[in-house]
Amino acid sequence: MGATNAKGGFVPPLAEKLVWECPDCKGFNSTKLTKCKKCGAEKPQK
Repeated sequence: MGATNAKGGFVPPLAEKLVWECPDCKGFNSTKLTKCKKCGAEKPQK
């Protein structure tokens, strides 16, 4: 569930919590994936 702002409106979660960017092909992947769906590169460790 999302947060609300001072006026009570919906605030979506940050994109970094939903996707990660592949360092090789710059494709975006779900955080559930451990390999890039486009090029197969491993998810970078933080």
